[in-house]
Amino acid sequence: EKLWHFKLIFYQIAESIFLFIICFAILNWLSEKEKKIKEKDKQIEEKQGIINKLLEDRERIDNRDIIEYIEKNQKTVDIKILSRIPQHIEFLYDTLQNAQESVCILSGTATSYVVDNEFKDTLMDCLKRGVNIYIGYGYSSSFNKQSKEGYNIKAEQDLKKLVEFSKQKNLKGEIFVAEYKNHSKMLICDDKYVVCGSYNWLSNARGYNAERSYVISDKKRVGEESEIIKKHIRNNLLK
Repeated sequence: EKLWHFKLIFYQIAESIFLFIICFAILNWLSEKEKKIKEKDKQIEEKQGIINKLLEDRERIDNRDIIEYIEKNQKTVDIKILSRIPQHIEFLYDTLQNAQESVCILSGTATSYVVDNEFKDTLMDCLKRGVNIYIGYGYSSSFNKQSKEGYNIKAEQDLKKLVEFSKQKNLKGEIFVAEYKNHSKMLICDDKYVVCGSYNWLSNARGYNAERSYVISDKKRVGEESEIIKKHIRNNLLK
């Protein structure tokens, strides 16, 4: 009888421990689930905040098609923000170093402050890897007709030399440089993302202006925008 009583107590204790483990596991699972839901809600809130800021910031984007696309696809579009000049520069070089097929760069102007030896070497590495580079610039104001400064002329000359050098060496990738009336500031990497905003990718190496750009990752939209830019650049190549 004592043995039976001992076994009963043992089974009761074992059952209690088992129930405790089950309850603890369920509570832990519910806690983790709640945490993930909160994190997801926070991500959605942050994303919506960025989209709202972008829509309020239309003048920086200077691209009606992209604005309309974001307005229609707010729930699905993947978007991030760049807010400082060093952040833009880092993102530009990261794009050039990791692109696999093509890079498009649009800027109001081009200067030797950006088109320096490091920039040219990075472009050369892209071309050796088989990445095609499309560069377009040439903002022109109807109110202020200014002649080119020395840093503009040097940047243009260096880009021309790079085009000629790439042809002579028969590199895997090609570089296309165009000058035409352009106010857009954009950076496109393959069909991965398009960056648009206020930052002049080829002229602003430093400064105190507040710059803000938006990184939009959408394969269809990026592909469409990329083809439009490539066509404009091919039709306005530097002579």
